[in-house]
Amino acid sequence: MTQDDFNLRVTRRDYCSIIIVKPDLIEIGIENDLKEIIKQNRLKISLISKIVMDLEFVKEFYQWDKIKFPKEINEYLCDKKLSVWFIEGDNAIKKVLNIKKYLRKKYSIDEMHNLIHCPDSYDDFKREYRLILDKIKNCKMRTNNQIEVILFKRRKKEILFLILKRSIKKGGFWQPITGGVEENETFEEAAIREISEEVGITENVKLIDIDYSFEFLEENIIHFEKVFGLELSSMQKIILSEEHTEFKWVDGSTAITDFLKYPGNKEGFRKLINFLEKMEVNND
Repeated sequence: MTQDDFNLRVTRRDYCSIIIVKPDLIEIGIENDLKEIIKQNRLKISLISKIVMDLEFVKEFYQWDKIKFPKEINEYLCDKKLSVWFIEGDNAIKKVLNIKKYLRKKYSIDEMHNLIHCPDSYDDFKREYRLILDKIKNCKMRTNNQIEVILFKRRKKEILFLILKRSIKKGGFWQPITGGVEENETFEEAAIREISEEVGITENVKLIDIDYSFEFLEENIIHFEKVFGLELSSMQKIILSEEHTEFKWVDGSTAITDFLKYPGNKEGFRKLINFLEKMEVNND
């Protein structure tokens, strides 16, 4: 069965469900037992796929306002490929929920290490199914490395810098282009990919390495971020992704004092401004 075939069945209320197989179930060796229990309940595994979670996805998926134990959750669930089983059969949601309760009662060692996840209701299934499909489309391992790209353009003797406003769901603050470096990806490759994804620019991407990077702590995880610059022509258009809601071209001082939130981003702007000023002096 293909994903499209399964999609056709999703609209049948309570006929489909999802199981995310967590690492502790694999470690104690009861994956085959789970498959047998599914079979005994007259259900079938129609598809098996993989996703890679990060803390932002975990928070959205579980609808948590805040992750209480980010370091522990990151070590348990994130940056590793987790199996997702797509389940079919009558009363699938109720049956899989009962299977989860049975396994947790018998094997779970604590509240966090709880073997599998499944939706509690049809509404939960629809929401989680959509989120999982989005993840499957880009199932790549993330690292703790980040990139930042500051776009700028020249207008007569003035240099203007691009700032982007994140969606409310993603914080609603202003920033340059940022993103994570994926497994087997260089900082430069990640920067070029993020430029394409966030502002739709794919041609004439000549990164400026300003020799600046910094570390920051997020959810008790240390991240390393490398900063690049990129000069655009006045003809290049900005096409925002769903991650951002608007953009502005502002001078460097305004960006730093009035818009940017994080110290590392502000210092990145200062470093790029100094870099460009030195270039102007050398050219003179």
